[in-house]
Amino acid sequence: MKKVIWSIVLSWVCLAFAAAGIGTRDAVSACDGKVYKKGDKIMFGVPKVSGYLFVRTFTKDGKISTMPKENLASQEAVIVDIPDYDKKLFEGMGVYSEEETHPLVVVELDGRRLCININDALSQGNIVSEYFKSEVEGVVDLTSDLLFVYALKLNNVTVDDDVIVRYMAHCDKNLVEKNQADPFTMADLKKEYAAKLEKALGDVDFSKVFRIESQSEMLQYDMDKQIFPLKGLWCPQIKTDQPDALAKIGFCKWDDCVFRFVNIPEFMNVSCETARAKGFMI
Repeated sequence: MKKVIWSIVLSWVCLAFAAAGIGTRDAVSACDGKVYKKGDKIMFGVPKVSGYLFVRTFTKDGKISTMPKENLASQEAVIVDIPDYDKKLFEGMGVYSEEETHPLVVVELDGRRLCININDALSQGNIVSEYFKSEVEGVVDLTSDLLFVYALKLNNVTVDDDVIVRYMAHCDKNLVEKNQADPFTMADLKKEYAAKLEKALGDVDFSKVFRIESQSEMLQYDMDKQIFPLKGLWCPQIKTDQPDALAKIGFCKWDDCVFRFVNIPEFMNVSCETARAKGFMI
């Protein structure tokens, strides 16, 4: 079924270009030294204050419009087409120079088609060139429910019905809402999650190292140190309001728990050879 769906999507986009008299290609080279092909995935970075300046929505009839302000950080989109140079299309994307230095790709994301000025998008962090998951022996990916368990253990909180229901919500945000009107189902769920919580509390190990996905803004390249300094730290999977008071003392709020990073300075630059860094500054 997925193959059929993607075939329809690809045909639809190709027909749009064909109707406008625009050719397509199978691959394109970008400023990060990589070759991007149809079917490859592109990951979005953290938007600037003004949004994703080098990404536009691309409609079926060939019209281009500005992206609405939204945060697509860490979301992946699939390249469905790579258009050849067309004056109207490229100028609609703000490209008025040779297409070789500002290639475009069209991606599919949640049923939408987006057109990306790939080199400028890479240089400004609209999209991410590479993504590496940190590898530390014994590291544990931090989740909302796991943080809640450690908060309970650390603060010696007594487990009662309220705590169990909150734990259920951390494990599955829709679970309580879907079943709270049914007292019989809720009773069974509380029993099930009370057992899970008891086991989780028994497995707590404060010597463990935790990992959470984060993103930062890349600053001007340092020629002497051969690094890109980074600024700021965002955690895309944490969707919550951050009180200023907590931020000032270095804590991050996640649902009804807070935590603090202990090694931010170690991750505030990215090593990059000068020859490769040059591509990002086009």
